[in-house]
Amino acid sequence: MNDLQREREDLITADRHLAAGEQRIAEQTALIQRMTREGYDTVLAWDLLRLLEGPSPAHPGRDCPT
Repeated sequence: MNDLQREREDLITADRHLAAGEQRIAEQTALIQRMTREGYDTVLAWDLLRLLEGPSPAHPGRDCPT
């Protein structure tokens, strides 16, 4: 396998990992939103989600209640 093929495969793998991470974040966001509607204290859940997301150009200004 040459370097270009390897780089392409690495990029494909990275894209898959990013998509899976975004899916997990979406699932957790939906869960926290549901818990908020049901009256649970979700302040720490939102804080943890923001921490796990970290600074990301893919999520500028993400709307999470404070």
